[in-house]
Amino acid sequence: MGVIDIPHVPSSAKVTNQFKQLSCYVTSYVVKIPHPVLDISNTKQVLEIREFYVDQLPLDDIYDMESCKYRGHALVINNHQFETNALSYRDGWKLDSDNLRDLFEFLKFEQNELFNLNAQRMKEAIADFARDEKSVNASSLVVVILTHGDAESFFGVDGCRVDCKTDVVEIFNPNAAPDLQGKPKLFLFQACREKPEDSTREASAPQNKSKDEQWDTGPSNVPRYNMLIVNATLAGSKAYRKNNVGSLIINGFCRIVRKKAYEEHVLDMITKLHHELNTPVEHPDTVHRLSRKWYLFPLQMFCKRLQDELRTHYNDKLKFVYTMPWLPTEG
Repeated sequence: MGVIDIPHVPSSAKVTNQFKQLSCYVTSYVVKIPHPVLDISNTKQVLEIREFYVDQLPLDDIYDMESCKYRGHALVINNHQFETNALSYRDGWKLDSDNLRDLFEFLKFEQNELFNLNAQRMKEAIADFARDEKSVNASSLVVVILTHGDAESFFGVDGCRVDCKTDVVEIFNPNAAPDLQGKPKLFLFQACREKPEDSTREASAPQNKSKDEQWDTGPSNVPRYNMLIVNATLAGSKAYRKNNVGSLIINGFCRIVRKKAYEEHVLDMITKLHHELNTPVEHPDTVHRLSRKWYLFPLQMFCKRLQDELRTHYNDKLKFVYTMPWLPTEG
């Protein structure tokens, strides 16, 4: 589950390390004195887990990720081959596609990935996604757009514009999509956000960048309702990608989420992404209007994962038991 910014509460890494240390002591104890069942429910480490993940985290402060048919539904629009010479081929698109597909499989999200759409088809795909049965019956939604863009728009492969505000974000507001009201929504945009008069020029690497580094030639000032909107770069700037890495923001986002999704909520992970990409080359721009903490995995899943991890440190013949009335887990 997530990390809570309370000074007196230990970090999840510290708690996990304490558990591992405890397991070593237990293993030594069992070798010396055979013991069929060890109840560790009242140990300092277990009590800290309770304080850390339950007592300090009221359920009404967390988005519900388990009551719907689907945990999440993701739409990915990945444009890389454009019909106009003014918009260059987007190298690295395949790496982004693979990373995102693997991530959503890891998160157990339903996903729909579309490639090389013109502007009209992009608008239709986004509207269809907002009305889709899987979206209506999902606990959360993710929209990822990878293309060229300018300060307020994304480009279809035909060079026509898709307005970030009216054609994308507002499609998901409560008036337009009442069935999606209250659900957390993440928008991840990999596109440049230069002025319109600059964005139609063919994107190329600056003089001090290597030849495999290119820019994506996206948008601001959007309304938000239970939304987290992450742009790859600040307004007026270019979005960065490399042939052998893909988009920096997609690469970093997928890696951080896979590593931290069981422990931290989404906004904390985005903060880590900001820290990692805070360079002279690129800095993400995030608009945050989530009303609760958004954990991609529930508390029970985290504790089950921790229990499975700890079990590997024990002798197979030893059965250790959690007797925690506040959380039913396997013995």
